[in-house]
Amino acid sequence: MKQKIKEHLATLQIDATVKYIDPSYMIRSVKANASDALFCLLLAQNAVHAAMAGLTGFCVGLVNNRTVYIPMTAIVKNSPRQVNPKGRTFERVITTTGQPRIHLSSRQQPMFKSLSSRVIV
Repeated sequence: MKQKIKEHLATLQIDATVKYIDPSYMIRSVKANASDALFCLLLAQNAVHAAMAGLTGFCVGLVNNRTVYIPMTAIVKNSPRQVNPKGRTFERVITTTGQPRIHLSSRQQPMFKSLSSRVIV
């Protein structure tokens, strides 16, 4: 996708640098504090306990102040697989990563419509 965007912008004679930022590197922008360390310890200990008990395919989480094991199938069942490029989530990603906002002219719209006007994540 990155290459296709670069090629498309080149055909429009728009000089641009396209960067892919792996979201796993951008978990948070502030240093962890004591509460974060304690929460991570709680999650890690419960994950190890479950793994040692032979459980697989789950995620440890906190629901109503209780540590729970959530099946991965339940987590991905309702999660969106696409992000609306005009929506709040996409705006937050752009703001958090410090990427410039791209204002599309009407003649550039067809390229993005061919991607079903949604960005796949």
